[in-house]
Amino acid sequence: MARSPKKTEKSEATELPYKKGDVLMNGGKLYQVFKIQKKKTGEVLQKVMFYKRLYAPNKGGEIICSVPIANISKTRIRNPHSKKQLEKLFSILKKKTEGTQKVDINNSTEIIFSEKIADKAHLLKDLWLEKNQPDVTFSHTKKKVFTQILRVLREEIAYAFNIPVNDAEKKILSALKTQG
Repeated sequence: MARSPKKTEKSEATELPYKKGDVLMNGGKLYQVFKIQKKKTGEVLQKVMFYKRLYAPNKGGEIICSVPIANISKTRIRNPHSKKQLEKLFSILKKKTEGTQKVDINNSTEIIFSEKIADKAHLLKDLWLEKNQPDVTFSHTKKKVFTQILRVLREEIAYAFNIPVNDAEKKILSALKTQG
């Protein structure tokens, strides 16, 4: 599991927040660091972290990403949620909710890529409840948001619980189905 950036007396530029083998989240997908090396960019020599998808799609061609260590704080790179945090997500998903409210998806992208697991759980649950209302038209945009948050969470759950990605999705949907 990815380690948290260390808080020490050393300057941020010399402290490496990740090491080879660590797992991180970026753009709603899990990646694994496979190399950190010094690279010259223009006149500056800097450390660069290279990472690739942990659960790569079977469509061929592996995508390799990189970011200068000094720029990590300017990205959405974060540590994956822990198993304990994801168990909280499941307790929220399983808790019965009376009635439904229309979901405002204007800030959904911010929620999906944030570290706030409870907000993610509530968004997913609210979308599920709205989707399953017989008298409600579930918009194309809301379908896309539902699919996107499901994809993000299934990778984190697969990693934290050490299960296949498809099983993680089934686990999420099973928890949602307790709503009726």
